[in-house]
Amino acid sequence: VEQSDLINRVLIAEQARATAEARLNTLLNRQTDAPIGRTTEHEPPAMPFEQADLYKLALDSSPQLQEAASGITQAERSHELAIKNQKYPDFTVGLGYWYVPQADFQHTYTGMLTFTIPFFWTKSKHDKEVEEASAQIARAEASYRATKNLAFLEVRESTTKLNAARKSVTLYRTGLLPQAELSLKAAEAAYQTGRLEFTGLLETERSLRDVRLGYYRPRVTLEQRLADLARAVGRDIF
Repeated sequence: VEQSDLINRVLIAEQARATAEARLNTLLNRQTDAPIGRTTEHEPPAMPFEQADLYKLALDSSPQLQEAASGITQAERSHELAIKNQKYPDFTVGLGYWYVPQADFQHTYTGMLTFTIPFFWTKSKHDKEVEEASAQIARAEASYRATKNLAFLEVRESTTKLNAARKSVTLYRTGLLPQAELSLKAAEAAYQTGRLEFTGLLETERSLRDVRLGYYRPRVTLEQRLADLARAVGRDIF
């Protein structure tokens, strides 16, 4: 029964691996059956930035923040143009050319100069345009602040979850895994001397297997949080 359960677990794991490889190849724009290779276990890298440095990286690199900042710049330029329309006349210069082969003058040129002077009856219109432009600046600034707060929240949450996953990995590696391995060795010795039944040995082996599987869960979470943090700041951090 124990062997059959392990075989079933292996089959499920192989199916999950094949699905994961196909998804990864799709993300990499490759054939779904392209070989991935064996994954290697590496030491989790140390965080090279402090929390304040991550916030600064987000301000400098986040596409969402850059888009929101450009919205403020665009609104300010619209406001400047509205003020100019309110105070100064508009000039329009035009030059035209016609070619008529059958006419006495085959080449004809025309020039045009027009300008609009703001008068008192257009003042209310331009005042409304300035007010609208001012409101657009306020809206763009509010949008930027909201985007910045959300970006900083994502950075903070990702950093907190990253640190928690790193501590969990360290706990498994230095505490739970060695203890489970020692428990299995003690159970094997007790079984060989007749002080432990076979079912007790199997239970100890299951515990070690569960601890080993549990070790890789925070490892996966650690890699995911690293990716989340890189997305939050808008660039790679290692």
